[in-house]
Amino acid sequence: PTPVVGTEAIASVTPQAMFSVGSRLLSVNGGILNALLSKLLGANISLSVMDYNALISADVNVLSFVDALAVQLQLTGVSYSDVLASKATVGQIATAMANASGSGSASKLVLQTIASRATNTVKIPLNHLVDLGSIGKLGLGQKSPGFSVDASAMGML
Repeated sequence: PTPVVGTEAIASVTPQAMFSVGSRLLSVNGGILNALLSKLLGANISLSVMDYNALISADVNVLSFVDALAVQLQLTGVSYSDVLASKATVGQIATAMANASGSGSASKLVLQTIASRATNTVKIPLNHLVDLGSIGKLGLGQKSPGFSVDASAMGML
């Protein structure tokens, strides 16, 4: 008799999703926002309405952002959750956002400007910005297949 060979497999996927809803019809007036941003940065800044619109329309890949933030904080051999358990200045956060994939050239330039002008040394708990759930257990640079999270650049600032 011919031997019968067979295999069985069981796979499991924990569904995770994140989305935001918005029309993006909002436009901004730079004067009030410049005053708020200047206070946040600890330095005088004057961005144009086009600059703010670039930030509002920009999405940042969150995992790439955390990878870039780990470089800013000089963290190696850690998980995404370990990075998010740290604190960073607004300048470090803006630099990491500018270096993260998903930042367009216009928003990247604005984020670099913000980072270069930030003099405020107050450190912000990063877990207030992002919670990656179970994905946070992955080591830096590891990506979960089929999982991508983008966040608003302006919302993260």
